[in-house]
Amino acid sequence: MEDIKPIIFKLNNEEYGIDISLVNAIEPAQHTVRIPNAPNHIKGIINLRGEIIPVFSLRSKFNLPEAQEDNIERKIIVTNIKKMPIALEVDMVSEIQSIDKMNITDVPPIVKSYDTLYIKSIAKVDSNIVIILNTEKLMSDEEQDNIAVFMENQ
Repeated sequence: MEDIKPIIFKLNNEEYGIDISLVNAIEPAQHTVRIPNAPNHIKGIINLRGEIIPVFSLRSKFNLPEAQEDNIERKIIVTNIKKMPIALEVDMVSEIQSIDKMNITDVPPIVKSYDTLYIKSIAKVDSNIVIILNTEKLMSDEEQDNIAVFMENQ
């Protein structure tokens, strides 16, 4: 493995990271318009500088409880999944951290499964563990297709 430089964020008091090269923007969370019958894990849509972008719920994907809406530190991380812009809502963005390859490990076999393909690696940062996400694996091909069709019809 090589050194990585992820944006580290919190979700339900756990730390996750996404490689900074995959991040298009970090913005304050904004009003999300909920859409009836939206595909799995899609919280709704936002208007970001004139572009309509689906908001993907990592909480739903990871089976976490809903966040308190009054959290002023909430952010959205805009990335692309299969060339489609997606906003990931997070509780807070902590930092951008360079992590030495010596502090990065593969996903333990007991954790690996079809449902956890989105976990790219595990990083040790100080005394914390950061789960590094593979954004391309956050959604199945079917989910990606459903979202693409859904967004075309908006």
